[in-house]
Amino acid sequence: MKLNPEPDSSSQLTKELQFLTLDDYKRLLNLNQLCVVVVTTRCKLLYANEAFLRFIGQDQQSVIGKSMSWLFESAGESGRMFLELLQQSNQEFRLDLQLFPGTDLPSRHFSAIVTQIGGQLKTKALLVSLRPESDLVIAELELRTVQSRCRSLMENSFDGIIMRDLEEGKNLYCNQKFVDLLRVKDAQEILDAGPLDFSPEFQPDGRKSKEVIAENLRLLRVKNSAEFEYTHTRKDGEPLHVQVIAFKMQPPNHSQLMFVLRDISQQKQIEQDLVEKGELYKLIADNVDDIILTSDQDFLITYVSPSAGRILGYKVEELIGRTVQSIGHPEEFAEFVEILESNPVRFRKEFRLISASKEELWFEGVFKLYYDSEGSLIQTINVLRDITERKQMRSQKVEVEQAYRALANHVNHGLATIDMQGKFIYVNTFLANLIGKAKQEIIGTRWRDLTLYSRPEAAHSWLNKGNPTTRYNQSLLTAGGTIEVEVTIVSHFSQQGEMQKSILLIKLLEEQCKNVNIKTGKAPAAAAKQLVSTVKSKSEIESQFVSKLKRKFPELNEREVTHCLYVIKGLSAKEVAEKHEIGVKSVEMARYRLRKKLKLKSTVRLSVFLRKLENIDSVSDTPE
Repeated sequence: MKLNPEPDSSSQLTKELQFLTLDDYKRLLNLNQLCVVVVTTRCKLLYANEAFLRFIGQDQQSVIGKSMSWLFESAGESGRMFLELLQQSNQEFRLDLQLFPGTDLPSRHFSAIVTQIGGQLKTKALLVSLRPESDLVIAELELRTVQSRCRSLMENSFDGIIMRDLEEGKNLYCNQKFVDLLRVKDAQEILDAGPLDFSPEFQPDGRKSKEVIAENLRLLRVKNSAEFEYTHTRKDGEPLHVQVIAFKMQPPNHSQLMFVLRDISQQKQIEQDLVEKGELYKLIADNVDDIILTSDQDFLITYVSPSAGRILGYKVEELIGRTVQSIGHPEEFAEFVEILESNPVRFRKEFRLISASKEELWFEGVFKLYYDSEGSLIQTINVLRDITERKQMRSQKVEVEQAYRALANHVNHGLATIDMQGKFIYVNTFLANLIGKAKQEIIGTRWRDLTLYSRPEAAHSWLNKGNPTTRYNQSLLTAGGTIEVEVTIVSHFSQQGEMQKSILLIKLLEEQCKNVNIKTGKAPAAAAKQLVSTVKSKSEIESQFVSKLKRKFPELNEREVTHCLYVIKGLSAKEVAEKHEIGVKSVEMARYRLRKKLKLKSTVRLSVFLRKLENIDSVSDTPE
């Protein structure tokens, strides 16, 4: 079968192929690398070569006889123009198309060459040759796409980017991030600048910035890429520490360099802080009197401060790598093992170490332990304080106290120790016998509870660090009545001047000594009766005082009489207020009204007046 073109056809292709059979023509089309189709003027597909079928992913049977307008309509405006030209079947034309945009098939650029054919075909047909764009055009399109994407990445990068042409000696490009890092107005200010315009004269390591730049440029010529740290100077004068990755561009732009700069200023500041803290830590560790010791999971010593040499007598290098157990006292191991079995994070303990001279030294240690995520020990940090002298002093103190108590129990005077609240913490045998109670009954009671009227705490208020001693007479309450005694107080004060404890020396007055056994503090049977009969009990004295007060001042009410009793007992306004759960101002006002009723002058003290009324001898200058 031959293809006979129309007589008036001017198609060169048709003339050349007019003597070919249809099969020869098909073979020729399949040998061509172009996508070739034969369509009617209505775009009905009559034939498609194998290249086109491969392109659309279908076979002959599925496409022959079907409309291919969808193919050209996908090309948009150029496709619609193509379909209009097809209907003008007496023309030949060329048109650029982009087929398959917006579909699942890959979009491609084609140059379409359309030629009318005829011959023995029953309908007019058009030969459409679809030639893909040349590789150069496609490469240019892809290059533009890559350039667009690269520019987008560079503009939105978190790192500063700058490109420089070495041959021309100028900057070609910088992104907005680098503008922000240098704190300049715009990119043009950077493009017009040289490499040293935003650099200090010297880098942090002491080298000149000019030398650092030259060295890295030489490295780039050899390796084509380099990575280094550099310090710029921002426009406001602050340093900008950056990590630089530099590389040469590919030919033909081999003279162009690209620099990617990451801001590490915060990291450098943290490193500087760590260095300063490390130096401070080392300074403290090297000069502190305590021993600072670290060990690993096997309790091998990894660090020890120089103070270990002064205290233990070892050189630092002798201890590094040794086990902690090698310098510990064998009797301490069992307790440490028991503590470590509970996986403590921190604990404190007193223990012994063996010095280089084989001497046992006592330490108080604070141990900090660190564990990994699985709970295994990885490190310990220990601070050890030498308490050997403290232990010795504590032992000596115990011995002194034992000797003091043994001596105190054999003297012929009362001895007692009271704390800062005035409570007994020790009494000797003589004083216990004099009071008529067991030592255990007296310990914990207040000194004021064993005295009549006068406040011993008042005498304490005169004492201070510069004047820690006082002496006065006191009425002491005993099981049989009151006994007049002489009290000497010696107080101990802290470095801050706060009273910590006081020692009381209690002597019997001379007239009382004949009634009491000087050695035991007890009164003989006959003398005891006389002693009890000659002294008045506390309640009897109070009763007689109240009677005398009411006779002399009948206008006083019961509340005012009670206030008078509080005054001669030595209770302060604050103590009376706490006792009755009222305000201190109320007590002070009540005492003011009491003075008015007693018609006392401002120069006369209420406590002195009331004690003279009762004829009770006491310390005349005791404050109210």
